[in-house]
Amino acid sequence: MAKSRLRQAIPSLALIAVLTTCFKDINSPVDHVGMSLGPRGITEMGFLMLGDRDTVHATASISGWPPIVKFDSDTAPERFQYSSSAPSVAQVDTRGLVIAASVGVATLHASSEGVVSNPFILTVWPRATRLLAKPEEVSAVVGDTLTVTVTAVDESGSEVSGVPFTIGPDTTWWAIVSPPREGSWNLRTPVVLHPTAKMAGRVRLLPVAMHERATGALRANPVSISIHAP
Repeated sequence: MAKSRLRQAIPSLALIAVLTTCFKDINSPVDHVGMSLGPRGITEMGFLMLGDRDTVHATASISGWPPIVKFDSDTAPERFQYSSSAPSVAQVDTRGLVIAASVGVATLHASSEGVVSNPFILTVWPRATRLLAKPEEVSAVVGDTLTVTVTAVDESGSEVSGVPFTIGPDTTWWAIVSPPREGSWNLRTPVVLHPTAKMAGRVRLLPVAMHERATGALRANPVSISIHAP
């Protein structure tokens, strides 16, 4: 009889343990800190142009299901601390203001109550005013390999190397042409790209500089591509 009661009690105790783990209250200690930059909320990496300023958004949470945000840098900015692995590249002050001071890469962290966030990898790219894609129009036959050159220039028209950008089609997927064999994300100017014509149709390729805010993203002229059947 005692063994039978014990067997019945074990599932109940296990359920209580699971519920205790999953459902914590707001008074539980912080066990996770997250940070992001800009409005997109990406928590792993970001991109700014030299001279830019932006503010980190940090959250202090209690894990469980669902997780509970105990406080954040909007409601309690004084409860967070910040660090940069390379202050000469990216400075971050006590309120989370980030200044892109020189070209390079810095790792940022936020912490609160002894808990440190995962690393946030910030790339600072050189100042540029325009992103250019050439040629502006391409006509090809299915199976052809195309050539598209993407460059960046500053106010004086001088070429700027090292501006990160993405390139994608204005259709839902790479149906008319393939992605360039050099890739389509986190590319660097200047670069020559080689997509392949896959099927007859029209598509535009759109290069956009990588930046945490849409207002800071340079957009190149679209490359209009017409593909014909062989």
